[in-house]
Amino acid sequence: MKYLWLDDESSNGPKQKASDELRLIKGISKSSIFLNVKGKDIWSFLNTDVFPRIDAYDIILIDHIFAGTKDSNLTGATVAESIRDKRNNCPIVAITNVPPNEIDIHKHNAYDDVIKFAHDMSQKIDYLKSISEGFRLINKKPPSAVDDLMKLMKAPKDDYERIKKIIPHELKSRMKEPGFASLFYKWVKFKFMAWPGFVLNRVWTSTLLGIKENRFDVVESLFEKTKYKGIFSKASEEHWWQSQIKKTLFDTLSDEPEMLPWKLGHKLPGLTPVDIPICLACKEKFPEIVAFTDETAKTARPMHIKCTELHKDYESALYFEDVRVMRR
Repeated sequence: MKYLWLDDESSNGPKQKASDELRLIKGISKSSIFLNVKGKDIWSFLNTDVFPRIDAYDIILIDHIFAGTKDSNLTGATVAESIRDKRNNCPIVAITNVPPNEIDIHKHNAYDDVIKFAHDMSQKIDYLKSISEGFRLINKKPPSAVDDLMKLMKAPKDDYERIKKIIPHELKSRMKEPGFASLFYKWVKFKFMAWPGFVLNRVWTSTLLGIKENRFDVVESLFEKTKYKGIFSKASEEHWWQSQIKKTLFDTLSDEPEMLPWKLGHKLPGLTPVDIPICLACKEKFPEIVAFTDETAKTARPMHIKCTELHKDYESALYFEDVRVMRR
């Protein structure tokens, strides 16, 4: 992966040092470059030092605030939009000290993603490579039919028809456009994988199986083949295909008469009834879902459906779990 990182920090600052360390890691091109634009006219710099070689990079990393340039009011979002005018098939990720939720939605949308800067950026390598490899895959062979998207996602055949129904028309109609990779990445990460439904994160997966989250690792290897391993799979936390979780569970415990997965999982090898999760609200066993503890929607815990209610700020979506909150 060859990256270009644009920033306006002081010479030899923490981001430049992080970039120097990244270039030493296997899988990162040593010709990746960190360009410091502090005190410079960004537009002149882009025209002379960036745009002539823009096609050489797999991913663009960019700061969100460029107050150190001659235009102190400049943001990375404006720079990102200018870069897209020259090349709209390359991922642009903001790496910034500004918390992502403090960037207004218009500026946030100028990037493909926003991540908080960490002094040890090696932890983000798999994430950055996942994005750049996904874009490269789409650009090399643009999908021409919805089934091509299913193959990119490595979706189980069981889910094909349902996924086809929830893919937005905008994606279906723009598959052959140069900017499609960006549209598809945002949908996969911020909709398909962010909302529990077709795929589930770790707490949802363990709850569906009727196992405490901290005990899921006991049986995790049984469900290795149910993991989401499609395009952009490492650009988010781990996920498992819900349909395949249930299939694996019932195939493994085929002699058991119980049909509710959250009442069956604790019978898997290595587990006991002690590993059954408890509903946060009523303290009883066998919660079926994961719900937020309050309307701030920051903390989610296993609960019974009967102990929750629909969150008033979220809409329902076909084939996705409803966003619910603990009853007051």
